[in-house]
Order: sequence, then C-alpha cells, then structure tokens
Amino acid sequence: MKRTLRSVIGLTVLLGAGLLLEPASAQIQISSLPGGVYSQNFNSLAISGANNPWQDNATLPGWYAGKSNKGTPDSFAKYTAGTGSDNAGALYSFGATGSPERALGSLASGNDKVGNIAYGIRFANDTGTDIASITITYTGEQWRNGGNATAQTLACSCRVSTDPITSPDPTNADTWTPLTALDFISPTVGGGASAVNGNDAAHRQEFTDILLTGVVLPAGAELFLRWRDVDDTGTDHAMAIDDLSVTFSSGTISTSAPTYATVALSAPTNQAGATVLLIATSDGSPSQSLTYQWRKDGAALSDAGNLSGSTTPTLTLTNVLAANAGDYDVIVANSAGAATSAVATVTVLDPAIQSQSADRTCPEGTNVTFTVTARGTPTLIYQWFFGSAPIAGATRSALTLTDLQITHQGAYTCWVTNGLGDYVASAPIQLTVTRFPSVTLALWDFNDTNAPVASPTPSLGAGTAALLGGVKATYAAGVSSDPRPTGTNQAWNTSSYPSQGSGNKTAGVQFNVSTLGYQNIYLSWSQRHSNTGSKYTRLQYSADGETFSDLDFNTMTNGETFVSLACDLATWPAAHNNPNFAFRIVTEFESPANPNYVGTESTYSPAGTIRFDMVRVYGDPIGPETVAPVTISRLQGTTLSYGGGGGAQFVLLEASDVAAPLGSWARVQTNFATPGTFTIPAVGAAPAKYYRIQSE
Repeated sequence: MKRTLRSVIGLTVLLGAGLLLEPASAQIQISSLPGGVYSQNFNSLAISGANNPWQDNATLPGWYAGKSNKGTPDSFAKYTAGTGSDNAGALYSFGATGSPERALGSLASGNDKVGNIAYGIRFANDTGTDIASITITYTGEQWRNGGNATAQTLACSCRVSTDPITSPDPTNADTWTPLTALDFISPTVGGGASAVNGNDAAHRQEFTDILLTGVVLPAGAELFLRWRDVDDTGTDHAMAIDDLSVTFSSGTISTSAPTYATVALSAPTNQAGATVLLIATSDGSPSQSLTYQWRKDGAALSDAGNLSGSTTPTLTLTNVLAANAGDYDVIVANSAGAATSAVATVTVLDPAIQSQSADRTCPEGTNVTFTVTARGTPTLIYQWFFGSAPIAGATRSALTLTDLQITHQGAYTCWVTNGLGDYVASAPIQLTVTRFPSVTLALWDFNDTNAPVASPTPSLGAGTAALLGGVKATYAAGVSSDPRPTGTNQAWNTSSYPSQGSGNKTAGVQFNVSTLGYQNIYLSWSQRHSNTGSKYTRLQYSADGETFSDLDFNTMTNGETFVSLACDLATWPAAHNNPNFAFRIVTEFESPANPNYVGTESTYSPAGTIRFDMVRVYGDPIGPETVAPVTISRLQGTTLSYGGGGGAQFVLLEASDVAAPLGSWARVQTNFATPGTFTIPAVGAAPAKYYRIQSE
C-alpha cells in the first residue's frame, strides 16, 4: 500500500540576507520562518574578549554548543572573540580585529577540559506536514593554520528525532546522518603556525543550495544540524561557519508500508552479565517514518532497568540475568502499515563464571589466593572444593591458602549458586606445591640498597639485574612476607611499558645468575600489578644469556596485590651447571596471551606498574655436599653470637622442650650474615625456652 502526501511550505531562497531570527522557544519553529527560510550571519557575536558568556539557545537562539571534556559531554559557559592568533582550545567568534563581521567556529584541543567540539542549530517541524526538501547554503572559513601538514575536517551531520535534541553530542554517542557534501576541509595547511584571514578567498569555501539527500523531516519531529570539530592528531587548525541559510519545502513524500521485519541477535546464548543486542531491519520508507515496538513473550517492552531502546531499531540488554531470557520480536510500522518479525530466542546461562584464577605452582611455606568472578541472579552463594570435598568456611569468591605444604597440592573448584537455585562450577584450578632446593644462588630483596634502580645488586649470592625495552624503575614498598626483620622493606617498581601494537614480549626485567656446579634450578618471586598495568607477563629463560625461550605466562587477576610465583626448571637441562643462565619477565599483549581474545586494542596503560620482590634462584649442588655446622660462640644478655655454617641463611629456632623433634621448633628470626648475631626474645616469668640455630 502506498500513500502520497502533498503540501507546500515555501520555496523562497534568501541568500546572505543577514536575517537574525530570535524565536522564544527552545528550538526554531519552522512555521515562523518567512518563506520557510532560516538565515544566520553570526554578526551578533562579540568582537573582543576571552570570557564572553555563552548560553545555549540564548546567545544565538536555537543554537547549542558542547565539548567532550574528558569524554563527559559538557556545555560551554563562555566563548572567545579572536582573529586566529590564539592556539587555545575553545569556542570562538572569529573575525578581523574590531570588525563586526563575525563567524562561529572552534579550535579542538587535547586539553582534557576541551577535547572535541560540536555546535549546531535545532529546528522543530510544527507545520503539520512532512518536509521532504531541505537545502543548505553556508561559507566555511579557516582562521588559523596550526602548522599541521594534514588537512582537517569540520564535519557536518544531522539528526532527526521525535524526541527533543538538546545536545550537539561532541562525543558522537548518538546516531547522526553524515552530510559529507557539506564538510569543510581546511584549505591551508603546513608551514609555521599562524593566523589566517578567513574572509580571504584562499582560506574559505562556499557551499550553495546543497540538498540533504534522503533526509525527511516528519511532522512533529526535530532536525538538529551540526558541525563537529574533533581533536586531530598534532596541532589543530581553527575552522568556522558563516552566512548560513536553511530552506525548508515539503515537495512530494511517498510513504510505503513495511512488508517485512527481521531481527539480528548478537548471540543466542549468553552468560549472565553479558550485553545482548537485538537489531531490527525493515523495508518501510521513508526510514524516518518508521516506528518500532519491541516485545518479549508477546508483551510490549519499555525502557527500564537493564533494558533500553524498546522503541528504536536496536534493543539493548545489559548485564543480562535469567529474567531476561525469552522470545523477542519487534513491530515496525508507519502510517501506511506494519510488519511483525519472527521471534528471536535469548538464552541466558545464570549463574556464569566470567573469569577464574589460572593453575599455580607455589613453593612450600608460601601463600596463594584463588578467585572466581561470577554473575547471576542475586544472591550468589560460593562453595570451594578440594577435589570432591567441600572446604569448611570457604564460601567467598576468593580462597586463600597459607603456609602451603605438599598436602595442599591438587585441584580446587568453586561452585556458584544463584538465588533461583541454579548452579555452575568453575574449571578445576590445579595447585602444585614444590620444595625448595638446598642452596640459594642469588636473592634480590631490594631492601636498604643504594644500588642504581636500573641495575640492583643481589642481597645474597651473585648475579645481575637489568631493565629491558625502555622500562623505568623506582624502589617502592615490598611484599609483607619479606623475612628481613629490620630495615626498609622495598621492591623493584617498574613502569613505562609499551602500549598495544609494538614491543610485545620485549619490555620487563632480566636476571643473570651462574648455575655452575648446581642442578634442579628453581625460581621464585613475588609480583604485583597496578590496576592499569598489563595483567599478562611471560617468563622466559636463556642458556646463553642472549637468546630467550618462552616458559609460563602468568595472568594477574588481582591488582595492587603481591602474588607469589615460581617456576621449577629441574627438567630443563640447559638451566643446570650453566655460567650463562638467565631469565626474564616481560609483558605480553592480550591477543597472543589469551587464545579467547579477539580484540586488537590495548588492555593496559603504559603508565601502569609492575612490582617485583624476593626474586630468588635456588639449586642443588651437583654431587655430595656437607654443610659446615653452625657454632654458638657466645651468649651475652639477650644477644646470641654464632659463626660457621655453609648455608645461604641462618634461622633462630625456639622450643619449650629441648628434646622436641626438630620439625616442631618455631622459626623466630632469620639472618643472612656469618658470623652474626640474634636477639633472644625476652622470656620474663614465662616458662624457659630453648634456642638453636639452623643453617639453610
């Protein structure tokens, strides 16, 4: 069925007439325009001053201006009158010094208070008939050459809506129709930055009677005509518009009923917490005449909660839960008829595990935390299992195990139940607990050091440490499990990692340690990522100190928290008895590190930090070794002096029974010097204590 509407508003064309209309309403009422023509020459703008007040729909009736301002749209409160000599980002009234002939323009800027700039005029079709013909005449003027050799665009676009349009949308969050035939491209580029006269022919372009092809303004709808100036790469040129004329006429509008409607679903099956898009397509015309009504299980929807776009071509469901599952369809209609789509079924897996800790290998005596991130219908209940047995009291999303022993080794699983009684289990997280080899070949604890931050020296043993790929470092607070009892607890805090796109697995830290005479090499360290740092790091090792091969990669799920990491190289012969052994820890982009990741953008900021502490290399001697005994040389007051010993550290042990098994003696203090001293804790009136020193 086709219906034809005919009406005429007016065909009068006023070019450069300088007419300034000031209707009192919040938009320009088309019925009030003489001959259906709106004209604006901007000569009412200020000719001087940097703090002229700007008010939407008042400074220039019907006009609105905004800036992106750190990504948050914001209206202008003031504008600057200038000649193009100023390079500050702002909304401008451009013209020659003292001249009343003005143009409205802008200079976008990377300044976080400005960003992108957009401005435009709002029209309301109150004529009672559809408007099928809209033509634009205006002059584009350039008032500053920023020195950038690249031409820049003041882009023109429009938006038609039955709802009020009160923002020029500098962030481009809404859907706009590009009017490329009206884009003004800077004619003057390159050379030094300077003001140019936008009234000269070399710095301007005239657009005459440009028809907005395909744009129809239905009765009762609004049209927003917009110019948008983005913050371009490098310095920006200053662009403006002048002598604008907009002519409206009805012509002939042909309205066709939609014969079909289809729905495209972003994904039929979705985990709880996901975003689901349903997009409608239809053949009704003109497209501006179409209305949409989305339904779920036959009932009409309205925007509420996590649902938006119920009367637009795209229905959006955010953070979906079980209640959002169902059959969706859409009714597309105009004045000539309607069409209803087939249903699209949305399935929601509720609850759902969105992320979880990776398998871990940790040394005895350290701590480990496993986490799961789940979404689902409240309230979620967590229960951790070790193997098939529930762990008493482990009913949170995180599970922490302390003082790890071999008996902790195995598979850990978290079951999550939602408020509806449905449940889901995480994949098993495998924990491997390893024993330390007998000798510490090198230890970096970064405490009380005056060594350069680019090459800290080990506090025990021998080796070198270096920064890779332009990374910078400072010393910052270290891991709380550092056994050093005195001094400043520090860690190696690194930053300036490359962003996505270059330098993959080239930036980080490197340690060179000779393992000559030792086997069963074992690495352990603590690592802490800031919330803006890379969550993926790759451990690599080298047999020659120059060529590196990949080992484990580690995924950090908790920012701002130290995590104990380790790698057992006992089965890697190239790491044993090798004077050139080296290893490094480098950042890895998410696209190669995560097989399920399909994006290309960076998942971290170069300003993020990665902190390293307690970096230790262990080994067992090749062949038999006898550790020299520790001798207590003197006890004076509470100071216990000792000497001898062939280990890397010395531990003061305490017990209430001198005959108690060695494994039951408590570790009181640790020292790294020989000879050295320990301070015996005061006993007072308490039962007697016995002390011994163990070399490790």
